[in-house]
Amino acid sequence: MSDKSQLITIKHNSENPLQLANELMDFRQVETGYLPLHVSENDIVSFITQILASFDEIALTKHITTEWDEPADPLLIWFDREQMGKVLYNLLSNAFKFTPENGFASIIVRENRDSVIVTISNNVKGIAKGNLEKLFDNYFQEDDNERRNTGYGIGLALAKSIIELHKGNTYASSDKRHNNSDYITSFNVTLLKDKKHFNEIQLSAKEQLQSVSYPTKQEQHFLSHPSTEEYIDNIKKTILLVEDNKAIRAYIKESLQNTYMILESPDGLDGWEQATSSVPDLILSDVMMSG
Repeated sequence: MSDKSQLITIKHNSENPLQLANELMDFRQVETGYLPLHVSENDIVSFITQILASFDEIALTKHITTEWDEPADPLLIWFDREQMGKVLYNLLSNAFKFTPENGFASIIVRENRDSVIVTISNNVKGIAKGNLEKLFDNYFQEDDNERRNTGYGIGLALAKSIIELHKGNTYASSDKRHNNSDYITSFNVTLLKDKKHFNEIQLSAKEQLQSVSYPTKQEQHFLSHPSTEEYIDNIKKTILLVEDNKAIRAYIKESLQNTYMILESPDGLDGWEQATSSVPDLILSDVMMSG
């Protein structure tokens, strides 16, 4: 059980470089006009629920309150499951990534006569008004010295392009909360309900399996309730773990702490100071970090 939990964690973290490579290839296809759509009629409610489940672990770790007022009835619209999965996964990933501890993230679905609007919001430091439109530009990153942006500026640009291929639109807003210093940042995605805006080729393809994988409920159970074997070692060597990704650092620590004494550093500067003061037997370090 413990081995399976660790393999699942490795699997999903190893998919990050692959996801970036796929985004770059998709982005190139969009630029050249060769990103095909294979649309089918799907329930957008259950689709969002499935993707949202991928963020249960980070919500639990950061004590984020997730507000998903799931509609009781299915809401069928036409879209490409694989491509729209990339859009929603990217927007939700940003929301949970930048939400502070004990914050909140919300997902709202509104139905109009001709369209469906999906709004993903979270409380976070406000985004400058002049940068809201630029968020969807290629390789744009907001200049914020107080918050490290580890993205590549591709995801939102690709998301917007995919939405526009569906003849939909998206925009971002950032407004200060009443009687609070926090801001609410929202990304709104509007999709048309019918299928007349898609051509015959886009409609003729059979529904495809999603190429982007999300943890199943069983996998999430293993990740949330890992079982560990007890190891007893009379003399424990010391390992200094220097890693700014909290989830990865926690995973490595959990994997090694029964055999080794683990010291932790969240950035390069702290890691250097701990290395010179503690002189560990081994240092495991990320390559690029602040400090």
